[in-house]
Amino acid sequence: EIKYSYNDIGIVPAITSEIEHRKDCDPFIDGKLPLFTAPMSSVVDESNFNLFEENGINAILPRTVNLNTRVSYAVNGKWAAFGLKEFEDVFIKKTVSGQKIKALIDIANGHMAKILSLVKDFKEKYKDIQTEIMVGNIANPSTYLEMAKVGVDYIRCGIGSGEGCITSSNLGVHYPMASLIDETSEQKKYVGIMRGVVKNGTYKSLPKIIADGGIRNYSDAIKALALGADYVMIGGLFTRMVESAA
Repeated sequence: EIKYSYNDIGIVPAITSEIEHRKDCDPFIDGKLPLFTAPMSSVVDESNFNLFEENGINAILPRTVNLNTRVSYAVNGKWAAFGLKEFEDVFIKKTVSGQKIKALIDIANGHMAKILSLVKDFKEKYKDIQTEIMVGNIANPSTYLEMAKVGVDYIRCGIGSGEGCITSSNLGVHYPMASLIDETSEQKKYVGIMRGVVKNGTYKSLPKIIADGGIRNYSDAIKALALGADYVMIGGLFTRMVESAA
């Protein structure tokens, strides 16, 4: 099978367009850009979290931050990352209170079956409040279907594409990003159709796709969105900013 990376593709212009200026294009979603910070200690911490948010970028507090601080952020509707065991201990074995919970299960291998069972238990336990769960990372388009069945809200797609990621070089696990986003987007369309035709819905959610890894410039982010990603996650580029946690 032939697979593609960002380097292998380009965007073909429309034959004609009514757009006269880039300002005619509105990339914002509920007042935010379709961007997430990677949950990396060199990108974001408590000191600059709000700075990202004020500039329209969805920030995620990384696992290096104190656990109690991360829980406080999560139960107040701000994104925070948790390891698999942390997530289970905090949200499943115990009960937290809040009006809205946003939590990322942040592990290198998003294909673990335990993730599915934890998300299913979480969604059932906190069904009376608003929750958003992000998982990842995955490198198989078909995994989208399994995540949709248990109610995952966001899926990080990309293993081995990040600037500092050594998974591919050490383990050989990889899926070229352009093809991964494109094919995962097709799975999303399938889930959308099935939710409409299957009585009571086999699939609980239509998870949003996050392109995570390998973004080197504006054009890569635009390509990711054009391929079907809902959001783009950026780490390496943000670490170089004066405002980064590094």
